[in-house]
Amino acid sequence: MDKVCPLVLRSDGRILAFRHPMAGLQFVKGTLEEEETTPETAMRELYEETGFVLAAVHYLGESDAIVDGETWHFWLMQDADLPETWDHACADDGGHVFSFFWQSLNDPLPAAFAPAFQRAATHIRAALA
Repeated sequence: MDKVCPLVLRSDGRILAFRHPMAGLQFVKGTLEEEETTPETAMRELYEETGFVLAAVHYLGESDAIVDGETWHFWLMQDADLPETWDHACADDGGHVFSFFWQSLNDPLPAAFAPAFQRAATHIRAALA
């Protein structure tokens, strides 16, 4: 199964993240759907989960080391002047409100990020280096 992780980065080294009301801290990600390319999935998932439309501009590779049986694809999205924090009502899993914030990639992620997102951060840091 392929997952796609759209990444919005700020020049100060912070990455867009959010608090899922039932699943802790996360980065935006979703499943590659039939007939979609990975950049199309990145744009769709970012819109569904954040409410913002941004273009996928640079592929940061893939990893099979995030979750067993999944290949995660990472896309850097266009730079945008997004708010410091905001909430977005998302239709995922019957509807949730996601609370967005900016997380430093220069520091270890808080333990509230699940191990999969800890591993994703390791991939992202290496891809950006």
